[in-house]
Order: sequence, then C-alpha cells, then structure tokens
Amino acid sequence: MDPDHTEICLDGHHLRLEDIIRIAKTPPGGIQVSLSSEARQRVQRSRETLDRVLQQGFRIYGVNTGFGALANRAIPPDQIRRVQRNLILSHATQVGTPYPREVVRAAMLIRANSLAFGVSGVRPVLIETLLAMLNKGVVPVVPCQGSVGASGDLSPMAHIGWVMTQDPRPEVQKQEAWLVQRVTPGRPLEGAAREQALQISGEAEIFWQGQWRRVTGLEAMAWAGIPRIVLEAKEGLALINGTTVSTALTVLAWDHLQTLLDSAETIAALSFEALEGLLAALDDLPMRARPHPGQWESAQHLKAALQKSHLAHPPSETQGTSDPRETIGWIQDPYTLRCIPQVHGPIREVLAFTRDILEREINAATDNPLVFPEAPYPNPVISTGNFHAQYLALVLDLLAMAGSTLSTFSERRTYRLLTEYLNRGLPPFLVDPEGGQPGLQSGLMVVQYTAAALASENKALAHPASVDSIPTSAGQEDHVSMAPVAGRKTLQILQNTEAVLAIEALCAYQALRIRLQQQSLDVTALGKGTRPVFQRLQEVLGPLREDQPWSLWIQKLQELIRQGMLTSEHS
Repeated sequence: MDPDHTEICLDGHHLRLEDIIRIAKTPPGGIQVSLSSEARQRVQRSRETLDRVLQQGFRIYGVNTGFGALANRAIPPDQIRRVQRNLILSHATQVGTPYPREVVRAAMLIRANSLAFGVSGVRPVLIETLLAMLNKGVVPVVPCQGSVGASGDLSPMAHIGWVMTQDPRPEVQKQEAWLVQRVTPGRPLEGAAREQALQISGEAEIFWQGQWRRVTGLEAMAWAGIPRIVLEAKEGLALINGTTVSTALTVLAWDHLQTLLDSAETIAALSFEALEGLLAALDDLPMRARPHPGQWESAQHLKAALQKSHLAHPPSETQGTSDPRETIGWIQDPYTLRCIPQVHGPIREVLAFTRDILEREINAATDNPLVFPEAPYPNPVISTGNFHAQYLALVLDLLAMAGSTLSTFSERRTYRLLTEYLNRGLPPFLVDPEGGQPGLQSGLMVVQYTAAALASENKALAHPASVDSIPTSAGQEDHVSMAPVAGRKTLQILQNTEAVLAIEALCAYQALRIRLQQQSLDVTALGKGTRPVFQRLQEVLGPLREDQPWSLWIQKLQELIRQGMLTSEHS
C-alpha cells in the first residue's frame, strides 16, 4: 500500500504489517477500511453453506452445541442466537488496566481480515460492523489480563463483542431501545441509565470532536451511528475464537523493536565516537569471514554513520602502517563497541524471520470450526485448532529476548561512558569541566542506576511465557500458548529498552560535547551520520553544564526514539 494512501480494501489475503501499524496509530478517519466485493462473495458463500448444514441436522461445535468442555451439550434451534450472545457475556472476564488503543484497533482490523478469508461462516455485516467501528473511532475498552492464548484470545475479544452486539431476547432489546432514546451525542449517560447501558454493552472510547471520550459501548455505537447487531449461528464464536489480540500485540511489538534497533545502532555509533573506538573491527574483511546478513548490514550502518569521523580511529592507526610501534595506546575495544554488528545483526535477522510468520498469520483463518464450501464431505464444517497461538507466543518470546539484549548491551556502554578509568580520558560521570567539578556535582552518575534497574527488570521479564502452559476448560484445552502474557511482557521490555537507549543517548551526547571541547573541535569532526543526530540532541538538550532532574530529558529522548528521530537514516 502506498504510504500516502487513505483507503484499504480487505480481501483476507493481502493485509500487510505496515497497513496494520498505520491504521492502529492513525487517528480515526485518516484511513478508511472496507471489504472487497470478492471477499464479500466468499463470506456469503461460506455463510450459506453453514446454514445448509444446519438445516440438514448436523451437529456442529459451538453452533448447536455448548463450548469447550460443554461441547457435548446440544442447543435447541430456537436458542442458537441466544447462545452466541451468552458466549460473549460469559467470556468477558478480563481484568487489569486496558490495552492501549492501538492494540485494540489492530486486533479489530486483524479479526476483520481473518473473517474476510471466507471460511468462518459469518455474515458480511459482522465484518462491516468491525470496519465501521475502525472508521468512526469506536474502540472497546479491553482489560489486558486474563487470556491464556488457547482457543484463541477469547476473553479480550469478548470485550469487543460486548460493545458491538445485542441480546436477541425481546425484553432486553426493549430495554436497549429505551436507553438509546436517552442518548444525546456528546453528553454521557448518568446514574441508573449508565449502569444499565454498561451491563448490556461494556465500555468503549470514541473519538469525538477531536478527542477521546470514554462512555458505555451502547453510547459509543449510538454516537457513531453504528447499529449494534444480533449474532446469528456461530458468529459469536467466530468473532472471539482466533489469535487476534496475540497477533496485534506481536505486530506492534515487532514495529517497536524495529524502531528501537534502528535507534540503537545510531546511538551506539555516538558512543563509539565518544569512546574513540577502533574502526578496524567493522572492516569488510572480518564481516565477510562470518557471512551473516544481519551482521553485515549492521556493520555497514555503523561505518556509514561514522564515515569521516575525526574521533573514531581508522585501521591505519591501529595496524601501524607507518611505524608498528606507534599506536594509540590500545589494540582492541571492549565487546560493547567491537561486537555491535555481532549483537545487533542477530536481532535484525530475528525481525526478518518473525516478519514472515506475522504476514502469514494476519492473512489466515484462525477460528474454529471452519466452513469449507468446496469440501468433499457431507458436512463441510471442520473442527480444527488454528486458534492455537503457539506461533505468536514463540515469536513474542523471541522479540522479548531481543529487546532485553538491546537494553543490557546499551546499559554497558552507558556504564563505560560514565566510568573514569574506562572512558578514555573523559571526566567521571561526565561532569562538564566548564560547569563544575566532580563531587560538587554528581553529573550523570545516577542515570546509569536507572538503566541498570530497567535492564535487570528486562532480564526477569524475558523468561519465556510460552513454556508455561496450564490446562483450562476441565482439561479439554489441555495445552495453552500464553501468547497474551508473552505480549504484555514484551511490550513492557520494549518500553524499558526505549528508556535505556534514551539514557545512553544522553550520556553519549554529553561525552561527545566534552570530547570535542578537549580536542578543540567542532561538530564537523563528527561522522557523516552521527553529526546530524548530535545536532538534533544539541537542539533538545542544550549545554548540560550543571546537575538537573535528568528524568525530564530522558522522557524527551524517549519520545524522539519512539518517533524514529534518532537514526542516522532519518537524518
């Protein structure tokens, strides 16, 4: 999709990671999403097949039976609509703080695309309701704890279904109609009316007149002019039974890690320069001797950023081309400088590997059962296990470990920059010689404590959630993926890593300022890629000559990293 494109047409097969990320993060109305005519036809054909099979009297899991361990309990035909609504209500069990809006918006888009694949047996209106909510800015409030990633992300998706669906019973519909008559757009319900609306529709945020408002689901849908729908056979199960939220978490974690890695490479180049690193370790000859593509790419990025630097030492200075005895005083760097390509490279390849898995998953049918109109069986409705989120759990654990590695690697460079006997002639804790003296001032001493705390927290959080299965549903669901738990941990690790990188950027900037002062150089002595990044930091941070509350600067640098503004490529 063209990055400037403002429309996406879902067909169940060609959604991209970039599409999801843009829609999740773009304010409602900026990108319109619709269902393709081809997908609509497939969806309708699958629905007609399901209706035919039901009329023939076949027993179908989750359609005319109970769910999970209650799969052997038959549901009378006149109760099929009600059991779908009951499924939504009984599974809305999440607790804790709500997921960020972008996670919920990504999940809604992924679910719509999965249903558009055309084997879920739903009506097109179910997909179109999800898309209308995306387009008009209705985001259900979904607490983030309570899903084990087994039969899909049942609980979090049920909170979305709670907002968008109606109870089929006439008495409840009458109550809802009474409430809707009392809804005035822009003025939330209060008192007993709000409590009743909350009971039947949950909560949602709506993008109203340029700002987010949190109201009941019934109000959000009414303000947006979107009818809440009554579910038909299987539609409640199709809505909630899939890897949807786990996939949304993975897509957003993948995107965050990509941004962090690009920033980490440039920030590491700043530290490399500040510590007068040896460029020989980045030479093409050793990179070709270990031909991993990620390692090669990282080395090329570093060399491009450090090109024409007067501070980083070229191979001629360390290899002694004029006189082998005349070197700069050290013959190799510590690992956190010398091995940047060897540590960042694998993370690059993790991102490439996991991208392939994600692009298959976002264009897959992941609910159960699935309806195949072309199947050569009397009953073309097949119970399967595509909802199991093990793919996502393993990917998330891998992304978590990669993010934790970035943080520990960065923190060690920060420690080296601040430590007098390791930083090659810089003052202790980078106290500016023009602004004071060590002792009177602590300089950047304690920012390393923060980096160390976050890096250590990441080590604990990086324990893989995917190895910790626990049975549910009376043993029917006897192995679960824990992907949603892995997702929450991974997002926290990446948020921590963002702060750790911001701290390294702060220290590298101060170290470069002092190094340039020491050698009577100006910014033109910096590398081709590091120079514009240093100048951007200079605009934000200023001279830093005295002690100050460093937390404020760390937060500003985190925002720059989040926006991708601390990369040499961006500059």
